[in-house]
Parts: sequence; structure tokens; C-alpha cells
Amino acid sequence: MQQQMMMQQQQMMMPQPQVMVVATAPPEKKWIAMGPLWNNDDARQKAHDWEAGNPGWRWTGEWRTTIPNEASEIEVTNQF
Repeated sequence: MQQQMMMQQQQMMMPQPQVMVVATAPPEKKWIAMGPLWNNDDARQKAHDWEAGNPGWRWTGEWRTTIPNEASEIEVTNQF
């Protein structure tokens, strides 16, 4: 009994572990208008140019034509 009380006292004197909670924004994806994209290579080049001016965002590898021969979009994300 005395031994159990001593252990309880020792546990109470020991520093308790601390927990740190870090809040982060959920990942986001969005479509960015790029003008016409003619093929995968063109999309890749224009996406990389866009990434250079937009730190924290990366191209997902997806692109789509919205108006044939006029407008296309690339998909980008802030999750790496």
C-alpha cells in the first residue's frame, strides 16, 4: 500500500507530456484559365510558367478545353 502511494506521488510530480495542435487549411484545387492549350506538352509548359509566378500551387497534370481553339484551363492544387 505504501509503495503504491509512493508511485502515485512520483507520477504526480513527473512532468506531463504536452500536446500541440496545428491547424492547417484543407487542401484546395481550382481551375485556372490559360487561353488555348494545343496538347499535353503545351499544357505542361504553360502550367510550369504559371507555377513559377504562383508559389504554393502546383499543377495536378489535368487540363481541359472549355472553348475549342480559344480557351482551356489547368487544374492546380496547394497540396503537395
